[in-house]
Amino acid sequence: GLLPGKEVNRSHPSVPPTSRMARMPTCFRLIRLLRWRKVIGVLLVVIVCHAPPSVRADDLNFEAAAQLYHRGKWRAASEAFQAYLSEPTQSSVPTQRLEAEFYLAESLVQLGEYRAAHARFVRLADASLSSRMQARIQFRRGETAYFLKLDPEATRTLTHFVAQFPDDALVGYALPYLADLAKRAGEYQQAVTRYEAALAHGAPEASVEDCRFGWAECRYRLGEVDEARREFARLSQEASPRVACTAHYALAMLEYHEGQHEAAVARFREFREAFPQDARQPRAAYMQAISLFALEQFSEANEVFAAAEPLLAAAQSTLETDCWFFYAKSLQACEYQDQARWRYQRLIEQAPQHRLVAAARRELVAIAASTSESADEPASAEAALLTPAAPTSAKVIREADQL
Repeated sequence: GLLPGKEVNRSHPSVPPTSRMARMPTCFRLIRLLRWRKVIGVLLVVIVCHAPPSVRADDLNFEAAAQLYHRGKWRAASEAFQAYLSEPTQSSVPTQRLEAEFYLAESLVQLGEYRAAHARFVRLADASLSSRMQARIQFRRGETAYFLKLDPEATRTLTHFVAQFPDDALVGYALPYLADLAKRAGEYQQAVTRYEAALAHGAPEASVEDCRFGWAECRYRLGEVDEARREFARLSQEASPRVACTAHYALAMLEYHEGQHEAAVARFREFREAFPQDARQPRAAYMQAISLFALEQFSEANEVFAAAEPLLAAAQSTLETDCWFFYAKSLQACEYQDQARWRYQRLIEQAPQHRLVAAARRELVAIAASTSESADEPASAEAALLTPAAPTSAKVIREADQL
């Protein structure tokens, strides 16, 4: 029965009845608790002593590295996996070291360290891992080879991946890579076919515009100018800023190389106004000036050359010396002989091995002859022979196309 003075709590039916241990005197309860704690402590000691310490430590270290990986802490994850792999382990999971190698390589891909990642994926090529991991290893090996410009290996590996895992979600990424590889190899018809296959397969949204741009590039290389022009124009209007910017520039270059200099002037002007921070600004300004020069619009060309000169100098572009020569010719056509002479001399002095130095020397002789004629002095026979005819569009285009 209940001890004197103790009653069951009936005011709250949900409260459980007092346990047998609670009905004992306090001293007996303490003794009983200590006895059970001793037993539990002994059992824990036995378990700990018989469990290999490396198993527990290894599993915990792997789990900590995996947590960093899943949180997107790529640098910390790569260091944690490297630390895990640097120690001999006796993990309770047989494939855990291989998985650590895999996740370390994946972390290196996210960090852009493709060479180190590629070497690890090559070592994992024959690893006994799940089918999903084997597919990922094969894809990443081809992808890192692509970024490292190891084109034969990238083509071989990605082609095998697409054939072996046709239903894998990463096929949508592999097909654009294969198209780019064909384009880099100069196999433009095959590249067109692969770009079309990638778009039909359902390339990732981030790759669709790149596929369309690559398709247009290859069409142009195959001589299908109108198709390329239409696609570049569409992309310049409707694509994301990154691709629209490149499409604008490509369309302007297409017009220039096709001899459509008026269209090229307009396209280069649009590009410069729409994308003032783009790294191609110096070259675009120079090409706009060259296109005006080809149209013999020398006054307008001089204005654009004047804007292009400091941009090319700041960018340390190899076109800076070309700009001096053609700017001088344009100034010469407008009778600004002193400014033209200064630029020809600058070219000769600062770039004596440049391919236009001989032409610059001839132009200096021509300027000297014209100056002597204007002073009513007879020009030398050599100066008369070396004086060039007035520039024509065909001649200018040939000179500009030497760039």
